[in-house]
Amino acid sequence: MINFNIKRDTLICFGKGEISKLGDFIKSKGYYNVLLTYGFGSIKKNGVYDASIAQLKNAGVKIFELSGIDPNPRIETVLKGRNICKENNIDFILAVGGGSVLDCSKAISIATGYKGKDEDFWTEIIASFKGDTIEKVVDVGVVLTLAATGSEMNSGGVISNLTTKEKLPISSSLVVPKIAILDPSYTFSVPKNQIAAGIVDSFSHCLEQYFSKENNFIPSDYMLLGLMKCLVQNANVLMKENNNYIAHANLMWTATMALNNITGAGKNGDWSVHFIEHAVSAFYDITHAVGLAVLTPYWMEYVVKDADNLSKFVALADVFGIDKNGISEKELVNKVISECRKFFDGLGMPDNLQKVGAKIEDIDGMVVSSLRGSDKIGNFKDLYASDVKNILINAFGK
Repeated sequence: MINFNIKRDTLICFGKGEISKLGDFIKSKGYYNVLLTYGFGSIKKNGVYDASIAQLKNAGVKIFELSGIDPNPRIETVLKGRNICKENNIDFILAVGGGSVLDCSKAISIATGYKGKDEDFWTEIIASFKGDTIEKVVDVGVVLTLAATGSEMNSGGVISNLTTKEKLPISSSLVVPKIAILDPSYTFSVPKNQIAAGIVDSFSHCLEQYFSKENNFIPSDYMLLGLMKCLVQNANVLMKENNNYIAHANLMWTATMALNNITGAGKNGDWSVHFIEHAVSAFYDITHAVGLAVLTPYWMEYVVKDADNLSKFVALADVFGIDKNGISEKELVNKVISECRKFFDGLGMPDNLQKVGAKIEDIDGMVVSSLRGSDKIGNFKDLYASDVKNILINAFGK
């Protein structure tokens, strides 16, 4: 295991009607000017917008709004939000939506503390991975409407630059949300394809942390395996029953726990699939989870060939409910990879890059973007440029 330090300052309000706590929280913190951020208006159809506005009015704050945040939030939107904050002395950003809205809001918060010009923020902070050098930010909170990214209880986010074809993380301990309203009923109106994407995203977060070279810190592995099993068990219910409160609650809390730096403690996760997928979605602007669903089984097939220890794969058999009796270790591992693909297929995910519009002539560019200036990525298995290229070629299918 590796040493770790964890500090979280998020007030989690979980359950039906918990948004009623938001106004009093804002009053207690003494905020005056609030920027409400959201996507393209679905929150106005399902009542979440009205409920959020009511709480802000109850708190007596002045309300400003930034809408139109994309599923892969853009640097241009971040800078637009930064300017709203600076012009109106914003002291609290309330993200109402899913992980993309919250990621964008975190980046806006960090951008408010950046003293340089708008046009330099991408290169000097995001592309240089220096989000944690900003010393003063605007506090952030969230009313979550989609269970997926776990951004509601962590310090990170991901921002896209379509001009440079980059999709990069930004992080600071200062932007861990101060409050997170997690009401599973707010996800009832989410389309099935987005619910499916949330399941894949959460599953991938668990899997990326689970696969590491540190095999002797059992609590984290057991927690991650349990979370993945929970996702598999609830997936069919969520695809069939939009209003199943318990299933939505299971997904929402699993998504939060999957990436809050607690379940993966003591381990250096692999994260190479995420790096490769960020390159793919930077080129084609696809849904992050769709890319993860395509790439993950191909990554598994590639790294298992040289794995010194198959125990990580073998343990996944329980996640997928595979009977291990009378089956060799090699057969069991192949079955695990096959069941992982079937799991994603059952969620309506594509199984190769051609189906998401990727072009094989872009592979070299995606390899460069995946490596992010390093000579290798990954922790479970080191992947060099040739390895990443081979995985991408395989992912185009036959």
